[in-house]
Amino acid sequence: MTAPAVDQGGGQPAPRLWANANFRALFVGQTISLIGDGVSFAMFPLLVLALTGSGTQMGLVGALEMLPAALFSPIAGALADRWDRRRVMMGCNLARAVLMGLVPLAGVVGVPVLPVIYAVVVPFGALNALFNSAYFASLPAIVGQESLASATSTLMAARWVGNVLGPALAGVIAARWDPQLGLAFDALTFVVAYAALHFTRGPFQSANAVARGSLTAEVREGLEYAAGQPVLVATMLLSCGVEAVTYQLVPMTTFLTQMDRGLPPSTFGLLVAVFGAGMLPGLLLVPRLSRGRVWPSILLANLVAGLSLALLALSGGLPLMLVASALCGGANSLTLSLLSTRWARLTPNEMLGRVGSLYTLATRILGPVSAVTVGAVLDRSGGVAALGMAGAFLVCLTAAFALSPGFRGAHEARSPGPSAG
Repeated sequence: MTAPAVDQGGGQPAPRLWANANFRALFVGQTISLIGDGVSFAMFPLLVLALTGSGTQMGLVGALEMLPAALFSPIAGALADRWDRRRVMMGCNLARAVLMGLVPLAGVVGVPVLPVIYAVVVPFGALNALFNSAYFASLPAIVGQESLASATSTLMAARWVGNVLGPALAGVIAARWDPQLGLAFDALTFVVAYAALHFTRGPFQSANAVARGSLTAEVREGLEYAAGQPVLVATMLLSCGVEAVTYQLVPMTTFLTQMDRGLPPSTFGLLVAVFGAGMLPGLLLVPRLSRGRVWPSILLANLVAGLSLALLALSGGLPLMLVASALCGGANSLTLSLLSTRWARLTPNEMLGRVGSLYTLATRILGPVSAVTVGAVLDRSGGVAALGMAGAFLVCLTAAFALSPGFRGAHEARSPGPSAG
């Protein structure tokens, strides 16, 4: 299938990344929001485990949060291509602030907290799906082709900041105060991210990004385009397997430290923070490794991530656990950043929302199943077995895609030019 024509931003060269006002505002807002996400990402398993003592309950909450991404993503992507992406992101930030704030509010007013968690987690996951579709679709239009890899790694560095500071802060909050305070903090960061988007100028669509028919027809068009690109399909499938493991790392580490080894919450926070710190070297390599054939770097990084998880499971002392966590963080961030850059370069601007939603669907579709499965393994066999199985899965996944000609045969499409900053 021939790719549709791509808007190149009037043929103008992409501005230097930090000279782009839209990117600067997006980076500031997302960095603050991702610190809050790091807090809540670590805090939710701690809170559910404290309330129930059950790995299965942790898995169920995680599955309910990821389920909307699997079900709603194709529609969310079509909406992101139709609607003003800037306004979509702003609205999602406000709505997520309200939902996240309901959990600590329940504790303040004396309402049972666990039912509130179950009540908000599904709509929160749906809003995440809509936000991510608009966010990832906006990035190539904001920065242009020449700066896409740098922008991706820079925003992954923002995630690194969140992954370092957030879990460490969560561990301190859980050890000294009420864990629900961490969720209140996350709610406030969504408000800050909403305010930062006021300093951008959207809508972050190309001139071709207009509604051309029914929503169903546009969803189908996105599916047909993606299905006609073998390299894109292979990239999504590998992302699916990698993310299925990545999203269960915090619950598995929570159970390993709290239940298997009886370590304090601060140690759990330190392990997750070191995982985030380990992401930085991987992110620094993304712009260089994203040029040319990227598949060897992706596969090698994924292999290292799998072996690091096995090392974490088998480590007897904290120093070796910290080394394994840092190695896994670096390898995992490099894998996901290169995969994300790859699919964006394979997709024209006017299809980015829909194809991006399919990428989100691919990365989330195994999430609910893996969350429930990991929860059951944790209750039956513990964190050591769960982490060991996750590491073995990534090693096998690497071997399978190393043999895939569809994954190796990429010719990347040109991406759109930047929006005015």
